[in-house]
Amino acid sequence: YGIQSAAQAYFGVDAKDLTAAQGAYLASLLNAPSQYDVVAHPENKPAAQSRWNYVMNGMVDKGWLSA
Repeated sequence: YGIQSAAQAYFGVDAKDLTAAQGAYLASLLNAPSQYDVVAHPENKPAAQSRWNYVMNGMVDKGWLSA
């Protein structure tokens, strides 16, 4: 478990090579993995996109990313 395992499982890359968007998706899974996982549950795409937007906006609000 952990970010390295998740990066490999979801995107086939090392954690250090994740894009901000990929990292935000993995971060969004922490809140409710089964609700936001679109790989195992494609029907969750609308909820996952909403949560991803929330995480990305939070990163911008904190100054970690620029808009």
